[in-house]
Amino acid sequence: MICLRIMHGFIAGALITFAASTFAGGPLVVCYQLATKYPGAGNVSLNYDQGTLGSRTKEQADALVTEAVSLWTNVATSTVMLSRGPDLSVDVTSSNYLAYLYNFSDGLNPVIYDTDGSIIDSMFGVGAKNSVLGFAGSAWNNNGTQCEYKEGRAVINGYISVSDTTMKVVLAHETGHLIGLDHSQLDNSQGLVNSNYPLMYPIAYRGLTLSTKTTLPQSVPFTPPQQ
Repeated sequence: MICLRIMHGFIAGALITFAASTFAGGPLVVCYQLATKYPGAGNVSLNYDQGTLGSRTKEQADALVTEAVSLWTNVATSTVMLSRGPDLSVDVTSSNYLAYLYNFSDGLNPVIYDTDGSIIDSMFGVGAKNSVLGFAGSAWNNNGTQCEYKEGRAVINGYISVSDTTMKVVLAHETGHLIGLDHSQLDNSQGLVNSNYPLMYPIAYRGLTLSTKTTLPQSVPFTPPQQ
């Protein structure tokens, strides 16, 4: 049996550039009392959309995706490897997105550029494109004894005009969902100021400048540090 959990969209907020540790949320999916993750070391090949992302050209959008996903690949204790595979063959729009969002056997992990926000409106209701920056998730296979992620997908909203820094935060956040991370709830309740909220916090309050101290849950393949 193949299942899919789409994490509801990252919500626009105030972005402030800062340097701080990144604390991810817990696992997005728990199955048989274990965090669901991609098999083996966690190699995921992403397939970029052929279209534009709002005012950005495809080439500009592609560059932002590549830079943002490197955040996860560069975590020293993680073995997850995100790479760029062949691009999708089409511009994914509200007229054809279902063929890519809900196809779990095509070997693709699409990063979809919702250039006008129409896909987000279609999924979350009219007007959602005004506040939802993106959403992502992965389909997983349940064989009765364990679960493993099979394919992922991410949809990024190009309708809202944001800076490149903000867009990279969105992309990094949604990539976190794609590899199996839930939202983090660390916020001012724990004494954090807005600018120190974690990358996986559900509202965008931060920039992309990070320290090398990154905490990942068991949903991401990792190599324990040497003692």
